[in-house]
Amino acid sequence: MKDIKNIVSAIEGIYFEKGFEPFKKPVLYSLVVIIVSYYFYSSASSKYSYNLKDFKKIEQLRNIQETYFQLKSKHSVYLERLPKMDERENFLNSAVTEIASRNNISFYSVGEQTEIRLEKFGLIVILRNFKFRTEYNHLGNFIKDIENNDKFIGVSELLIKKAEEIKYVDVSMTAYTILNI
Repeated sequence: MKDIKNIVSAIEGIYFEKGFEPFKKPVLYSLVVIIVSYYFYSSASSKYSYNLKDFKKIEQLRNIQETYFQLKSKHSVYLERLPKMDERENFLNSAVTEIASRNNISFYSVGEQTEIRLEKFGLIVILRNFKFRTEYNHLGNFIKDIENNDKFIGVSELLIKKAEEIKYVDVSMTAYTILNI
């Protein structure tokens, strides 16, 4: 602390004796050094902030890529569950008929197969209407077996009417499956 007081008093003495003239060059040089160091420091800190932003973007891209690969693997699993294109003519009818026979159901009417092309998604939806008479408990097991089938089959429409016989119902059901084009 004593040294600082001596330095300040020496500077005051020179200033009072000779004025500002002896301080012009040191002040000018120190201002130049301060401005140049500020320029380099500010550009380095802005580069650091840009690098930090880039790093965050790269981290986001890595997370998006990881999600993409997870969804792609799930997508391939679902595509494996879809019937093959060469099975498209008979798949839905044979699969639903096989499930129906396991549940003691026989169809008295099978409608024409309808295909709806979804070009935007690269899919074909196949629909077919089935009409039959069955008991309530057989109907429940039948629908459950359709929905839990290995291949992708679903029920898009189900109309149930009470039959003349007490324990039976008349059913009109539209089943569907999806094919990958």
